[in-house]
Amino acid sequence: DSWAARGCGGQRFFCKPEGAWMKLSLHIGTPRTGTTSCQQWFAANRDVLREQGVIYPVSLGEINHRAITSYSLNTNRMTGAFKRPNVETAEEHEVFRAQLRDSFAVEIQQYSQAHHWAISTEHLYSRIKTFEMIGRVKEFFLRPILRKFLSIYTCARRWIYCFPTRPKMPG
Repeated sequence: DSWAARGCGGQRFFCKPEGAWMKLSLHIGTPRTGTTSCQQWFAANRDVLREQGVIYPVSLGEINHRAITSYSLNTNRMTGAFKRPNVETAEEHEVFRAQLRDSFAVEIQQYSQAHHWAISTEHLYSRIKTFEMIGRVKEFFLRPILRKFLSIYTCARRWIYCFPTRPKMPG
């Protein structure tokens, strides 16, 4: 059940060899724009969405995926609602990050047939302020993909090296 990365119209998607597409939508709605209502709707309709191949994960938060914000913050910026139990030091923050990555990876594996993942937290907009923090968001979502697709990437690089002219991509 392998996946490969493809570009389409400037967007990054992940497709299975048989052609089923998977897409990640990261909603970072600005404050006071109805984001909470959207999140409540996604959470209330999680089962119906899952039947349609759309996953609104629970590993990042039951309603608001605030955990990805806590993951991405610098340890000294984890205050208020972003404070996590047993996270006081940088080392404890790394343990939290590893646990969140693992629980998200389990959910990805559990719903490997899904074609769309929806993530929503307005706190990425309001709390993530540095390139370092943005890099953590990017790394979080790319890590499981990279782990799963490293062998495909290696094969593709060899193929491109051996055949320097690109074939026309279908579609």
